[in-house]
Amino acid sequence: MKKILAIIVLSFLLSGNSYAKYIEIVCTPDEKWESDLKRSKIWFAFTKPKYFFHFDEKNLKIIKIGITKDPKDLKVVNYSVEKKIKHNYPMFGFHTSTNLSAYEDVVNVFELVDFDEPNTFSYFRFGLRVEQYRLKPAQTKLIAKEMRDLSLSEFLRAKDKVSSETFSSLGTISSFGGLAGTCENSSVRNW
Repeated sequence: MKKILAIIVLSFLLSGNSYAKYIEIVCTPDEKWESDLKRSKIWFAFTKPKYFFHFDEKNLKIIKIGITKDPKDLKVVNYSVEKKIKHNYPMFGFHTSTNLSAYEDVVNVFELVDFDEPNTFSYFRFGLRVEQYRLKPAQTKLIAKEMRDLSLSEFLRAKDKVSSETFSSLGTISSFGGLAGTCENSSVRNW
C-alpha cells in the first residue's frame, strides 16, 4: 500500500509541468514606420509571416518566439516580461537583441497590450507594438555596462543615459523603425 501511495504522489509531482499553462499569441503586423516615424499600411498582411509568442503569464516569461508562417519554427527562449499599466490596459514588455554585423547591433522592444478582461482569453485579446533600435557596438557595450538587470525599463533607462552622454562622440540612439498590429489568437494551451 505504501508503494502504491508513493507512486501516486511521485506521479503528481512529475506531471506538474504537463498542467502548466501558457498563452499562444499570434500577431499580424498591419502598420509599419521607418526612422522618420511616417506610418504606412502593410498591404496583404495575411500573406506575411506572423509573430508567434508563447507567453507564461503567471511567471511573466516568453518561452517561445518566432516570426514565421509555420508555428513549428519557434525558438525556445526565456525572456523576462515586465508588466505595466499603459492607457488603462496591462502592457507586457520585453526586449531582444542581436548582432547584425561588426558595425551594427539591433535591439527590438516588444509591447503586448492586453485589451481584454483578465482571464477571459478572447480571440482578439492582445495588440502588438515593436520598436527597433540600431546601435553601434560601443553603444551596446555601454548600455550593457549601465544596465542593473535585463528588464525592459532598465534597458530604456540605460539607452537614454548612454545616448545623452555620448551623442557627440557616438551619435544619438533613436528608433530606426517599428511596426504594430493586432493579435488574432490568444488561446490558452498546456505544455
